[in-house]
Amino acid sequence: MSIKRDSRGYMFSLDLLLALIPITIILGMVAGDIDNMMYQVQDTVFRGSMDRVAFDAMDTLLETSGEPTNWEETGNPSVAGLAIYDPSDGPLEGTIDTLKLPALTENDVQKLIGDDYGFFLNVTYLSNSRTVKSLGTYNASANDVVRVERVAIYSNLKIVSQAKDLIRYT
Repeated sequence: MSIKRDSRGYMFSLDLLLALIPITIILGMVAGDIDNMMYQVQDTVFRGSMDRVAFDAMDTLLETSGEPTNWEETGNPSVAGLAIYDPSDGPLEGTIDTLKLPALTENDVQKLIGDDYGFFLNVTYLSNSRTVKSLGTYNASANDVVRVERVAIYSNLKIVSQAKDLIRYT
C-alpha cells in the first residue's frame, strides 16, 4: 500500500453521518416552531401598536387644548384636547377645561384613535370615584385591552380671574 492511496478520504464517513443527525433534528424543530415564532412577533407588534395609540390619545387629550383651541365653542374640533388654554402660556398640561369636557363626544375621541380600535373613557373624581363623564362602550369580553390611567386637575367651576405674581407691601 502506498501513502497516496491511504490518504484518500471517504465522502460519507461515520463522523459525517453522526454530525448530520443533530443538525437535522435542530432544523426540524426550528421549522416546526416557525409558525409560533411568527405569531409571537405579530402579537408583539399588534400590542405595541395598541399601546402607542392608547397612550398617544390620552396624551393628546390631557396635554393639548385641541385644534382650534376654542373648539368647545364651535363644536367641530379637528383635534380634540381638554387642557385649559392660557393665551400667555399655551395649554396647561394636566388640567381639564370645565367647558371642554362636557363638549367632548365619542366621535371626537374616535377620530384620535382611528377606526381600528374601540374605546371606553371614564373620567372620575379621585376622592370618591364619582363619575364625571363616560364615553364609548365598555366591552368586558374584549381579548386585548389597554388600560391607561392619568391624574388631572378638574373643577366644576370655571376660573374667570386670578391673582398671580402680585407684589405685597410695596
